[in-house]
Amino acid sequence: MIMDREQFRMRLKEGNRKDLPLVKIIAFKAKYAKIEEMNFKTRFDNLMSVRLSNALAKEFQGKSFLEFANYKPSYYSGISNMGKLTFNEFLDVLYEMAVPIQLDYKSSDYYTVAQLSKILVAKEEEIIRQLESGRYKDAFINEKGEWLKPKPPETEI
Repeated sequence: MIMDREQFRMRLKEGNRKDLPLVKIIAFKAKYAKIEEMNFKTRFDNLMSVRLSNALAKEFQGKSFLEFANYKPSYYSGISNMGKLTFNEFLDVLYEMAVPIQLDYKSSDYYTVAQLSKILVAKEEEIIRQLESGRYKDAFINEKGEWLKPKPPETEI
């Protein structure tokens, strides 16, 4: 199920209350998660206004995406020159950067790589890479995409 902007904002508020950083609240599209050095002038021209770009650049220019996403949402509202309107724009930019899929799953449930590929609209190889790097908690697969712990029969999934 795709989240609309209001559901996305509620997810951010809930994560902020739980003291979670952005990277633990939302899944970012791969093209952003792979940014090794933030450069707001060239990478985000089409997403951000000059005011938002400048506010974020002052704080995060030259840092990695992980450093950028490793703060809870309320941190960003306290950045200098981040007024209410600019912060609201920032939330909209986050929505564009994120995979706005609401996946309610239980860590005790199992999903095959093919199922995750359909749910997350991604190639199986990318899902496997993300699983191996620990992106999805409690999922254990090997390089071939096979489960390392017993999986329940297909009828239970």
